[in-house]
Formats: sequence, structure tokens, C-alpha cells
Amino acid sequence: MRVAIIGGGPAGLSAARELLAAGIDCALFDRQTALGGRWSRGEHGLCHDSLTANVSKELLAFSDFPMDAALPQFPSRAQILAYLRAYAAHHGVERVARLGYEIESLTPTSPNSRLTRWRLRARHRHDGGLIDEYFDAALVCTGAYATPRWPSPTVAQLAEQPSLRERILHAKDYRAPEPFAGERVLVVGSSASGCDIAAELSHAAASVTLAVRSPFWLLDRFDAAGRPRDHALTRLNYLLPAFLRERVARRLLGREQAALAKHGLPTPRARVDQTRVVQSTRLREAIVEGRVGVRPSLRTIETSAAGLIATFFDGSRLEVDRVLCCTGYDPDPLPWLHASARPSASPEGHVGLLRHMVSPRYPSLAFIGHVQVTGPVFPVMEMQARWIAASWSRPSAGLEAEVAKPWHRHDQAAFARTASPEPWVDSPIPRVHYLGYLDSLAANIGCRPRVLGRLLTRPVQGWRLLTGPASAAMYRLDGRGRLPGEAQRMLTRAKVDARPQPRAAARLAEG
Repeated sequence: MRVAIIGGGPAGLSAARELLAAGIDCALFDRQTALGGRWSRGEHGLCHDSLTANVSKELLAFSDFPMDAALPQFPSRAQILAYLRAYAAHHGVERVARLGYEIESLTPTSPNSRLTRWRLRARHRHDGGLIDEYFDAALVCTGAYATPRWPSPTVAQLAEQPSLRERILHAKDYRAPEPFAGERVLVVGSSASGCDIAAELSHAAASVTLAVRSPFWLLDRFDAAGRPRDHALTRLNYLLPAFLRERVARRLLGREQAALAKHGLPTPRARVDQTRVVQSTRLREAIVEGRVGVRPSLRTIETSAAGLIATFFDGSRLEVDRVLCCTGYDPDPLPWLHASARPSASPEGHVGLLRHMVSPRYPSLAFIGHVQVTGPVFPVMEMQARWIAASWSRPSAGLEAEVAKPWHRHDQAAFARTASPEPWVDSPIPRVHYLGYLDSLAANIGCRPRVLGRLLTRPVQGWRLLTGPASAAMYRLDGRGRLPGEAQRMLTRAKVDARPQPRAAARLAEG
């Protein structure tokens, strides 16, 4: 079997690693001249220079390749890029990579057959060299999002006007705060990137205002004891009844949010699991210190002789010099993929893929990373790749029988607990809960950790699995692809790194 992998970011790298480990021949294509995908700084990178991870390094790491212990708890963009390239070198992914190639088309050779082969055409962006090859299967690992989303069609039209292109920007255009020095800046959107960019701009701009569409929880990245807050993402926490999780979370989060309410950031009234949670120590400090103001959702933008005038939904108005829209991205339209193979919407309005991966029409086509994750995303991409490698290394008849079931009913039954209800997200890309989704996929391929068995036979290890940070290394303890020695070392280190530390040291560890 020969597989084409399209995309050289974390999804493509983990896919190549797992296919090679399963003995499946593959070739990886990427338009950039170096691996790393959108974590790169190049033409197609979407990460600003000072970006840091919004999850801690223990949870972000792949299951078999820990991040360097010397890295800060929340690594920078450059450190994550170096980690991804080290991962690729360690697993021999570089030898199957074909870099600098723009995909022109990916077409099924037999559109009416469920087990079709694939014809891939790609042209080198510099020397014009053409690749025209056939593959038994294809993996699309380019990421779910690509097209910038604007707050409204009116703002999008204004941003296209030549005279306003430098004054109304999208987050994809942001790299550093220096070009905004001395200006009045309005940041629209309270995503993790919007919060971090607003905090960074507050040190250079004359004033920074953050327009918030709906209330959200804004937390310090570390708890009162100096531990990364996302280390509370444990298996025990996930297994608690929903009403108990809600009661505990609202009490803890409410205390932290109270300090921000008097500065204009309201406390959410909806359930915690239906409200956005953002970890940004820097923005909390910027709001309390008055360097970032908070306004409600943006209604319109008008031009004036002195600058831009923003009108908000509470009727207030604000004159600014520049507007930076951190309002996310729409799904990648995948123009090079044959129309019959593009994901279509399910009856629930989500992209319809078996187990959020496999095309229901063509079992030999799958999409890695086309989900939103409540939790760290790298381990989810890796588990998807492990599932694909396990499935595609079986006889084709087995995979055909698996996908013959109606995909929507199958997914509803198999992933009933993995859904993460977040009504503020207007996107066809489904959102899943980190542990629930990983457990569902891991159970299919036999690598779900046997927590109960370990509690009975190895109580210390079992308790660590239940109450420690939910590192992906736990999925290397049992079953297919098991690496028990390495997994135990990673889990032990995650537990050690999770120990309380002085608050000042914790802030330095943020990076």
C-alpha cells in the first residue's frame, strides 16, 4: 500500500510517523521548503512571532516524544517549531518528505468505486518540476481552517479597500507590536490569539481596546500553587458527574473572574462547559492595570478624517487608528481536491466524516486534524494517525465493512460522550472533548489505558493515571504501539513537573 500525505505540519508529521511504523509506504507533500506547517514563520505560517502555546508542554507533547525539560511550561512558537522538526528527524519523516510542492489536484481514479486509488499532481513552486503519481490512499493533513473570517461582511468589504488595507487587518497579518506603536488599536475577538495579541499590543500602542462578543472566563495560566492550570485536565475530573464538575468549576472560576468584573469583563452566566475559557496571565494583568479596555461586541466601523469610528452593540462609539480582527478562520475549501471527495455537511450541520476522519464515500481518503478540540490538539492528531495506520494496515475488506455503516448514526453512538457543546462557536467543524475522543479511538485499536486494572495491580501507577495530568503518554502503556518504558518515564516526569512551585517562578515558566 502507498499513501500520499498532504501537509507538513503536526498532523502530517504524526501521520507519516505512524504509517512508517506500521510498514506502510508513504510520501509527504508540503508547499513550504521546510517542515512545520503553520508554526513556521514563512509565507504560509499563521503564527505571530511571540506566540506561545495555550496548553502546557506535558499535555501538548506527542505520546512518544517528550518536550525538553528545560523548555518553559508554555513554549514559544519557535520552540514548538524546533520540537516538531526534531520529532520528524527522530522518526525518519524527513526521508519521505517532498517539500516546496504546490498540490494542483487530487482525483479519484474510479469515482464510482468506494475503494478507488488516487492520482496526485503537484508542481514545485520554484523550479516548476511536476509530480504526477498514483497512490492507494490519501491523507489530507492541511488543517481545518485557512480562510480568514471577518466580524461581518461590511468589515470584510472595508478591509478590501486599498486605502484601508493597512488600517483594518486580520490576525493572520499580525507578526509583532512595533508597527502599532503610538496608535489607538481595537482588537476584535476574544479567542486565545486575540487575548494574547491585545496584551502584547498594550506595551506598544497608545491604547488598546478588546471587543468581546460574549462573556468568557479569563484565567491565569497557573493556579494559586503555581501549577499549570490545565493539569486539572485529569481522567478523574472527566469521570465526575456533569453537575458536580459544573459546581466546582463555577466556584473556582468565579473567584478569579470577580477581580475583572469591575474592569468591564462580565462574569458568564451560562454553564461553564458552554462558555469559552481562555488562559492568559498577560491579558488579566493588562486589564487590571488599565492597559487594555473592554467593550461589547462590534456593530459597525465607519471612516472619518481622523481615523476609524467603531460602534458597539451597547451604542457606544470609539475612535481608533487601526482595527485588528482576531475572529478566526473559515474551513479550508480544498480547491485542489476533487468535488466528489470534499467533506459534506452531516444532518447535524457538521462536516460529515466517519469518526471525524474518514470520507464516508471513499474509505481510502481521510482527514487528520479536521476537528476542534477542547484540550491539546497534537495528541488528538497523533491518535487519529494511529487509528488510520491500524485500519489501513488491515485487509481492505475489513475497512470496507467498517465504513459501510451509516456514518452519522455510527458516530452518534460511538462518540456520544466526546462532543463538547460550545454554542458560541459558529463552525461546521465538530468540536470534541480531548479525553473522550482519544478514549473512543484508542478503544478501537486496543491501546486505551487499563486504569481500573492498574488500580488493582499497581495502585500507585493507577492512581497517577487517574489523578495526574492527562498526558498522551498513557496511550502508550497498553496494546498496539505500546512503549511502556518510555510512557512511564513521560508520565512520571509530567507528575513531577506538576508539583507546586512559587508563583513568581511559575510566571517565568510561562515563557
